[in-house]
Amino acid sequence: ISSLALTSLIAEAGYRLLTDTPLTQNKNFLSEQLELLELKSTIISHDPLLGWKLAENFGKLGSDFVTGKYGVRMNDGNIASLKTGGVLAVGDSFTAGSGVKNHEAWPAQLETIIDTPVINASSGGWGTDQIILRAEQLAPKVLPETIIISLLAQDSLRNSYDLYGVGYKPWFEIKNEELVLNGVPVPQLQDQPVWLGPLRSIFGYSWFVHSTMMKIAPFWWANVSLRYNRVLTNEQGIEVSCKLMERLAKMATDTGIRIVVVMQYGGQESIDETPPWYGKDVSKCTAIAGLEILDTHAPLHQVSKENYDKFVRLWIDEGGQLGHMSSAGNQFIAKLIADRYFSSP
Repeated sequence: ISSLALTSLIAEAGYRLLTDTPLTQNKNFLSEQLELLELKSTIISHDPLLGWKLAENFGKLGSDFVTGKYGVRMNDGNIASLKTGGVLAVGDSFTAGSGVKNHEAWPAQLETIIDTPVINASSGGWGTDQIILRAEQLAPKVLPETIIISLLAQDSLRNSYDLYGVGYKPWFEIKNEELVLNGVPVPQLQDQPVWLGPLRSIFGYSWFVHSTMMKIAPFWWANVSLRYNRVLTNEQGIEVSCKLMERLAKMATDTGIRIVVVMQYGGQESIDETPPWYGKDVSKCTAIAGLEILDTHAPLHQVSKENYDKFVRLWIDEGGQLGHMSSAGNQFIAKLIADRYFSSP
């Protein structure tokens, strides 16, 4: 037992040094992650249509993370009025800019490149369903000329849940070939302590164990206190996304707003030779619906083959894995979008 304990301590210390995690950090990493996701956190607020969104007017002026009206992330450290007639960008944490400063998120960098106001109305953890509802919610208020719907490939899998990590969410089902919205108004997740149980209460203090489990079995490891509840299969979630693309196409026709879609991928998904089916299928049905689609897998995969060191710099190291995109990665995405959708004829 003593030998096993000593070996475990050495492995833990080595992994912490490898991932630049303080050796003296004594906390339950799983509990901290779940607490950050709770709606009692000041960075997010409950929304009866969306489930949650970024809180309004969050952050001190000049700080790295600042939001303004409607929970829109500011493109710098100042809270400014939202300009109409520009671009409305809606997505999940990859669009909101998790892990980077205000001006480093890709909507902020796109604004600089195209010299046109870009409103970043995104939030971490959203599914494709919430992203589309958010675009529909804000379009009449900010009157954009262009809406960019940026989907992480995995967002369509989130359509299959009515409770997803942060809290309850709306969800669609298809009845008689029509989308039916369920779960609204969305109830708020009750403010209650997270009960981890004995296994997670002990091993959650290990950065090595927590990081490993979040890689190989994240839903099992983080599925405490009923944090996730599935109502559809993954395949049905993809079908919902395809129906939502048809809904977006109709919105574009009815309003005259140009609506374009960007499909983003995680680091490992971008290294793989072919994109995951849940991203590829949604890109395909987006094109069939008549919307412009920029699938970022091919250009990202090309970088991974030609210059892996450069590719790695496009991502933030999150516990030894390629996590959200870095400032350089967001610049890469912003340039792809600018060249595809906003370059001169």
